[in-house]
Amino acid sequence: MANNKDYRGGCLLLTIAALGFICQVVFLTLKLCGAVAWHWAIVLIPLMVIFGLPILFVFLYVLLRLPSEVARNIQRKKRVDAEAAKYGMERQPGETTGELKKRIITRNLIAGEYSRKDLKDHLLQKFPDCASCAFLVNNQPGAPALVIIVKKADTFVNGSPIFNKFTDEELAAIYAEAIRYIDPKYRVTIKNKEIEAI
Repeated sequence: MANNKDYRGGCLLLTIAALGFICQVVFLTLKLCGAVAWHWAIVLIPLMVIFGLPILFVFLYVLLRLPSEVARNIQRKKRVDAEAAKYGMERQPGETTGELKKRIITRNLIAGEYSRKDLKDHLLQKFPDCASCAFLVNNQPGAPALVIIVKKADTFVNGSPIFNKFTDEELAAIYAEAIRYIDPKYRVTIKNKEIEAI
């Protein structure tokens, strides 16, 4: 739906620009041929509309949208600073809010204070070929175990999916990345997601 609106908006702007260009050519022709005695300011109105409207739209967008964006960024900065303060961390000179947030996440992952959802998001971001990641946990006393199940993104040939699997080397790389953030008490294994029969 949003794409249709964008498409209609683009068509409207192109139509206005085309009409303005045609009017400008007609007005210039009439003026140069002496058919009208208009002032040059009137003759160039279509040109001013063609270039003035986009500038006006940009100005209004900045005027109306910028204050809310600035306020949102200030709130986010305060929120991240407060979160960093909980862990005894401070914003370094020149450090952006995104960089500070990344430091907080890394620190929490290493400390084991992030949930499996956070670890899942981290692995999916680190390995773009990973389509899904799930954890099976067994907290049996004396032998806690955790199984990481990953699924490689499918490829499609003539519209039909080809179910891919990670190689042993790729699984080892994912395992090596995940094991750093998992409590050492768990015996961790990793495997490909089994393909369910249709």
